[in-house]
Amino acid sequence: MEQRVEAEDDDWIEDEEDNEKKKRKIKSSRRKFFFKYFFFVKGEKIHVCKCFYLGTLSISQNPVYTVHSTKNIETNTPTQDQRGKNGNSRRVPKGDPVLVREHMKSFPVVESHYRRAHTKRKYLVSHLSIVPPSVLH
Repeated sequence: MEQRVEAEDDDWIEDEEDNEKKKRKIKSSRRKFFFKYFFFVKGEKIHVCKCFYLGTLSISQNPVYTVHSTKNIETNTPTQDQRGKNGNSRRVPKGDPVLVREHMKSFPVVESHYRRAHTKRKYLVSHLSIVPPSVLH
């Protein structure tokens, strides 16, 4: 039995399916393509139905449609995965760490209520939180 290929590697979906333009005289249909599903068995291309294809690979139809809707038309290859490529919009720009530490030290601190004798941690006073310090300056 063949080992299941990871879903991120979309090349195997490309090889085992064909999508063709729908040949119709009426131009009003929203359906752009129809799919033919194939498996390669001993070098031979065998046409199978959609249910058998999806059931054998234990996937839904979404990866199939996603691969074909996002592929590069010129090269007929899947587009690169763009996950993680965008910068984090919440990240604070890198600055001088000394200035940041000095700013943090400017707020009043208290010792922990629990186990005071055993810890060196300092905490913000109870009326301060994340939002008010940014509003203060």
